[in-house]
Amino acid sequence: MDKGIVVPLALFFSVVYALKLLVDARLRYLFWKGGSTPEAVAALFAGEERLRRMGSLRLGVVSVVVAGGLLLAHATGTELLSTPGVGLLLLTLGLGHLAAFGLGEILSRRDAR
Repeated sequence: MDKGIVVPLALFFSVVYALKLLVDARLRYLFWKGGSTPEAVAALFAGEERLRRMGSLRLGVVSVVVAGGLLLAHATGTELLSTPGVGLLLLTLGLGHLAAFGLGEILSRRDAR
């Protein structure tokens, strides 16, 4: 890839991520400083921990399913940059997201009991 494309994109995403971190930290500080109860702060942190766990679950499931799609493309001799190859990768990406959603729903129902 051309450095003229990669470097500006990386810089843009770095700035956006840094701003997100600053806004999240500021909101947490205001929430804590605003006289919130310890239970509310604990609930906030528990919710953030659950979101991190679900994000890790989604990344893991999608990665495994896309890897399976890549193996399937290799086994069938499909070129990845051809129309069927891209279609196969998009299909596996979608299936991975659906599987992650389903697992998240199952875990949510189990935690609610």
